[in-house]
Amino acid sequence: ESSKGFGDALFSLASFCRLSSQKCQQEFAVVVKTCHDVLVDRNTPIGGDDKLTSILAGCSAIGNLPGIASFTPNIYAAVNKTTVTDIVKMLEEMGSNDSEELKYRDAATIGLGILCAMSSSSHTRNKTQKNTANKFDSIQAKDGSVMQKILQEIETAYSLLCTAPSRNGTNRAVIANKLCTLFSTLELIAMPGNFSRIIELTLNDSPADELELKASAAKLLVSQLDPARRRIGFDGRGFVDLSTRLAKMLPDALHTLVGVKATPIVARMLPNLIYQIPTSIGADVAKSLWAICRADLNIYLSSKSMKEFLVGLKSILISVNQEEKAPSKRKISPALLRTLQKIIVTEIVSDLCSDAVPSNQVTTETVWTTYLQCVELVPGNTIAEAGALNCGINHATVFGMAICASLSAKSARKVESWIALQEFQDKSMPNHRVMLLSTLAIATQARIENEMRESVLSIFEVMLLKGIDTMAIYLMAAKIAFFWESRQVNQLQYIEMPSRRVSKLSSFFVTRNICFGAQTLTPELLDQIFYSFIDDLPSKLAVLCKMWKISDDVSNRASRIWHAHVQEEGNSAHQKHFLACIKEVVQLIEGGEI
Repeated sequence: ESSKGFGDALFSLASFCRLSSQKCQQEFAVVVKTCHDVLVDRNTPIGGDDKLTSILAGCSAIGNLPGIASFTPNIYAAVNKTTVTDIVKMLEEMGSNDSEELKYRDAATIGLGILCAMSSSSHTRNKTQKNTANKFDSIQAKDGSVMQKILQEIETAYSLLCTAPSRNGTNRAVIANKLCTLFSTLELIAMPGNFSRIIELTLNDSPADELELKASAAKLLVSQLDPARRRIGFDGRGFVDLSTRLAKMLPDALHTLVGVKATPIVARMLPNLIYQIPTSIGADVAKSLWAICRADLNIYLSSKSMKEFLVGLKSILISVNQEEKAPSKRKISPALLRTLQKIIVTEIVSDLCSDAVPSNQVTTETVWTTYLQCVELVPGNTIAEAGALNCGINHATVFGMAICASLSAKSARKVESWIALQEFQDKSMPNHRVMLLSTLAIATQARIENEMRESVLSIFEVMLLKGIDTMAIYLMAAKIAFFWESRQVNQLQYIEMPSRRVSKLSSFFVTRNICFGAQTLTPELLDQIFYSFIDDLPSKLAVLCKMWKISDDVSNRASRIWHAHVQEEGNSAHQKHFLACIKEVVQLIEGGEI
């Protein structure tokens, strides 16, 4: 034992021989010659554990050692017949040499048994089964264990799946369901990284209509990224590598590979994956996953992937913010953190404003809610530097900007001013629905009394300048309705009351997220909601004007608006409705006719 560690070094060299296609034969020759010097010629004074390890090194140069490495030990494709013959000859000579110590002869005999297992594994299956088995390079559990039984069942099920005669047959569906169940049993168990090959093969070989099987494979993959999975003696790099490759795929290619059901599962991997990949590719992986989520929303009308992605981003930001209080082993570089924060307040908000718009086919409420939670975790200076929340407003982005206005009073005033200036459009027009839902979104963000007072006066100014064919009165009616309910205003608290009782009809429609709840309503029903707001506006506004001491200002503006338009010929039905509302505002404030 004069060269302690020699056996481990030789075993390592033998294990890595096949990795270099150009030098593998030279490396095999070195291993064979070294084994011959140690085991047969004894030119090198090696003994003890190093000599025993050298025997295993010879076997390892030929193929997988049975045990944790694989289901079935196979001879490496790069190994030539001469190498196999030389190793077998050495072990035979050593095992039959009576002058050799018993433990070394026994080890040589075990080595021959290992090589026999490698040889027999390729002769006991028919051609189809052999090709399927050769795809598996996974783990082998302890004999007699439950894990061994599960893995054997997985190999059997996969082999049957590959040889199933019909893609639509009942038998194939039963096998696929069985494989799903087997995968689910492994989600809580830490598996070695080369088991990822089975997951990849399942995703690649399963037809597009076997969505449950693809989703089950994706769940197993994501579960193995969990840092709580403790691995002893092996690592999970295979799962990280496969996850990274999936995350960086083009959206169409990923959807084709994993299916619509599994795409949200792939998006869920972000928080656990980003801690295990190099910082240099972290931002690219996040951007690529976000592109996949956008495609899921725009093409497949599903917001699940976006939600999962944003939930993952939020968990990253929360863990970073908690790092100061409770240090963790999971670290993220400051540069990557700043990049992610910038992506949140630039690219993502821009994409959400254009993509996550009201639709009859998909709701994006949870997407927006989660996004706003993410933004609240981003430092204010990062938001200010990006300036994306103050970008230009148009019909395509107004809904998103109205949702984001809850983050800034300045942004809210900007959105309100833009909406108030827009010309009223009939329900048959394409932008009518978006404008009404955007108005509901901004109206729910009830402000303090001073801001509400200024907002009401500003909206009346818009109507004075632009007329009654704008969204101004819609905006004011909705804002007053939500403010009234949020403050639970009771007119009996005031001595000077309007002459009519305040109506509560519109209160039935006042909910925090009505802009999302109303997405599936028809244009006619949306109009009815706003008409109820407008019908209740005069009595509520009269009470609030007395509270805020702006009765004279509002009465003066409302009177001028009414006189300017009441004599116009050809007023439409909605214009007459608005004028009646304006007239009633003046009557309730002044206590008489105009």
